[in-house]
Amino acid sequence: MIVDQVRCSLGRVLNLSASGMRVSLRGNLTPEERASCEIDGPDGRFSVSVRVKWVKRSGLFTREAGLQFLDLSPRARESLASIACLAGIGTTIAT
Repeated sequence: MIVDQVRCSLGRVLNLSASGMRVSLRGNLTPEERASCEIDGPDGRFSVSVRVKWVKRSGLFTREAGLQFLDLSPRARESLASIACLAGIGTTIAT
């Protein structure tokens, strides 16, 4: 799902799914690295743990990274479902 104006503490969210997200960032991440990030959702800010699956350069100072969600809490699943509903696609995030 393409998401407009969703931000996380690692960068701008470009794409979001039930299993992860693609972000645009300025920092350095490496594949298989684990990180924690905060996502600003419609129900407020929530935390998720992620694993970096891939990183590629997208500009002179920017990179894109594919992040896999790890062990989502029930609150994080609900917040991700709210983002999906607001995007208008009606996707259900499996619990």
